[in-house]
Amino acid sequence: MNFQRMRTVSCFVMIAGLICGVWGHLGLGAQEVSEKPSAVSEVSPKTQIPYCSVCGKRCTGRYSVLRNANFCSAECIGKKFSCASCGVTLGVGENAAFSTLKDIQEKELLFCGTCMEKPGCTFCGSRKETALLPDKRTACATCRSLAVFKTEDARPILESVQKMLAERFGFPVNPSIPLKVLPYEEFHQHRKDHSSRSDALALHLTEISGHTWLSDDGKTLYVEMNSLDSGMLVLEGAPGPLVFDAIAHELTHEFLRRKFYHFADAKIEEGFCESIAAACSIFNGHPTLALRRIGNPDPVYGDGFRLIYPMLQDQGWEAVMEFLGKNSQPMKEYVREHIHEMLDSETAEFIRKNKLRPKLKFGKIPKH
Repeated sequence: MNFQRMRTVSCFVMIAGLICGVWGHLGLGAQEVSEKPSAVSEVSPKTQIPYCSVCGKRCTGRYSVLRNANFCSAECIGKKFSCASCGVTLGVGENAAFSTLKDIQEKELLFCGTCMEKPGCTFCGSRKETALLPDKRTACATCRSLAVFKTEDARPILESVQKMLAERFGFPVNPSIPLKVLPYEEFHQHRKDHSSRSDALALHLTEISGHTWLSDDGKTLYVEMNSLDSGMLVLEGAPGPLVFDAIAHELTHEFLRRKFYHFADAKIEEGFCESIAAACSIFNGHPTLALRRIGNPDPVYGDGFRLIYPMLQDQGWEAVMEFLGKNSQPMKEYVREHIHEMLDSETAEFIRKNKLRPKLKFGKIPKH
């Protein structure tokens, strides 16, 4: 095993520890983990009087225990456990039970039951200082502070993802990939046109290009396919860590397109992309974005992740590459079967009308 593969395998071992730990210990999906309720209990004084975890004073009389910490008073509880939205003291009275969430920066936030009923941040679920964006999405203060609104802000993120994918997984780097940040309506029109999922934050577009010409006798149409063009679209207003995660997913699509080309079963392709994106988010310091995928009920993205990730973990990179090869269709085969769909409408109609049999010529598709 060379150094490149060792680093790759170590990445998936890291995810394995994180995922297996959550599954085995809690048996919960990502959403349930982030909103696990807590409550306070009271115990009688003991012979050895404990110290308050906040003020450091000895707890006299009755004291409270919350999350394995001692508190001498409700005031001290409030200094450590208060709602991040309304500020009410948690663990006492009507707010004995409360919820825990992590924002996009992996910071733990606590919320009372009343605030948890309010609309949460579209991106991380936080109820802290939320506000409506112009497109009616809800964003918390942290996600707004990290939001990407311009193409020039997204370019460094794209470059960072490319560097990580190259160093960790040996992906080729495309230094000139087109990138554009689009407003909500325009982005989601592209999403609909390409049948992407409704919560997508980035889209990767690929297109085979070439040229056609007729034989001298006019009976044969030659079709030459010699390049694979790609581009990246990013949703305006999404926070940087999520953009990083989404771009990692989308660039993995480009890797698969150039190496294997087409997958009839979308679950296989999306599952591999989700697995690589999860690894990249862990390396980027955002394991929560990886954990979200564990309980994803989506039959393509969720089931695909649960199919491919264990395979990477148990069988390794080369075995997965072999599996992808067996379950994909090379470009030449795909183009031959779908030639009428891949040509412009005028040329396709010309072929049908004149009953021509296209002869295909394939150039070498560059790796980047």
